[in-house]
Amino acid sequence: MKNTLTHILILISLLSIGQSDKDYSLARVGEKRENIYIFIGCTPVQEYNTIDKWEVYWNTGGKLEDKIQEALTRAKKKYNNVDGIIFKAGANSGEFIKFIGKEITGGGFKSGDKVIHKDGRKLQYAEIAMLDNTKQRATVKFFDAYGDEKTDDISYERLSPISSEEYQKNIELQKVEIERHKFTIGEKVTWTEDNKPRYGEILTLNNIKHDAKVTFLNKYGESATETFDYLKLEKADGDKYKEFIEQQAIEIEKHKFTKGEYVSFVDEKVTKPAEVTALNSSN
Repeated sequence: MKNTLTHILILISLLSIGQSDKDYSLARVGEKRENIYIFIGCTPVQEYNTIDKWEVYWNTGGKLEDKIQEALTRAKKKYNNVDGIIFKAGANSGEFIKFIGKEITGGGFKSGDKVIHKDGRKLQYAEIAMLDNTKQRATVKFFDAYGDEKTDDISYERLSPISSEEYQKNIELQKVEIERHKFTIGEKVTWTEDNKPRYGEILTLNNIKHDAKVTFLNKYGESATETFDYLKLEKADGDKYKEFIEQQAIEIEKHKFTKGEYVSFVDEKVTKPAEVTALNSSN
């Protein structure tokens, strides 16, 4: 009996020692609410920057839950990039924080996301490069009609997310269109003038201004040059180019004359005969 009592006393003593070694200040903190971490009367282990300070306005004498909800609403409405809220005792004030090294998000977007927005009458496919949650705007990068990478500053509300697959599909289609307007010196090209196709040959290229100097024969059969924006030109089909040049040569020859040659002309809708007495090639 004495030995049993001794064992019980020793066991109670050991349990007391074990309990005194426990740290009852430890608790589960950092509850996540609406994708924002909540810290009450404690600070997070991870490094962070303070975005802004907050004080309760609507629920000064309200319940803790109401104060938390007020802070969450304010954080999401004003910033959209708050990772956590550190509440002081009583939850009447706190800090909106951003964890150092954590990916920046805003407006439902993050860097690298594929998006679409309307640029005039056309849809522009782009990729998020940077986010500015203070201004609620994103810097997006995209390829223009010439194939050059450009950036633009677009408000979050004008952007719509798309899948990487949809983005890539449209980029491939754009590349095909861009290739249609890439040329080399000496290449045969076509353009429209007075609703009729014209043909010529690339003489020089200016890739900075995106224009090409084209040489061609005018209606008198004289060599002429004109500068065109790349987008106004298209690669000429070889057979159509040859056919056009042949027809043009016939048409030009019809209007080449010599002194003393008999010709006809239309005057007030009446065809009249005449004789060439002089030629002025400058006209």
